[in-house]
Amino acid sequence: MIGLLGGLLIFGNRDGIAATMRETNRQRGGTLTEARIVLTVLTGLQLLSVLIGQSTIGGYVAVLAAVVGVALSFTGPSNAYFAAAKSQV
Repeated sequence: MIGLLGGLLIFGNRDGIAATMRETNRQRGGTLTEARIVLTVLTGLQLLSVLIGQSTIGGYVAVLAAVVGVALSFTGPSNAYFAAAKSQV
């Protein structure tokens, strides 16, 4: 129940959280492309973990969500967003 409430709070504040993360990322000198690469690598490691180790329904759901996130991060609208964010820097 607490996790659900926390998720709803985060979802309700997503725009503010995203803006804060973008600003922090700019201050540290990182790029969104680096974040996309890290997401891809971590998803690959998570997939290997589920395939090699003990797998549960929760593990499969988490991998599915991560794979969908990676796939969506390489679609046209995401690429346009990354290009727009890069041009603002």
